[in-house]
Amino acid sequence: MYNTKQMNLLFFEDFICHLLKFLRILRMQRGNVVQIGLMGSGRNTICKLGAFMREYQLFEIDITKGYKDETWKEDLKSICK
Repeated sequence: MYNTKQMNLLFFEDFICHLLKFLRILRMQRGNVVQIGLMGSGRNTICKLGAFMREYQLFEIDITKGYKDETWKEDLKSICK
């Protein structure tokens, strides 16, 4: 099931390069990515578009002030069902 929310995107060369790197990593066995950057730099868009292109289910963790190790373990359990 995919979110059908329309995304209006303008692809810059840098965005395409980062998206291709992201997709290459996802192709690898146990491939994972940690993206670091400023707000508005396109990290979230690259993740969502890349997951959609690879037909992966996307799971986002919202870390809040009260987020603890136990919460992390529960989030992992819900992912691995």
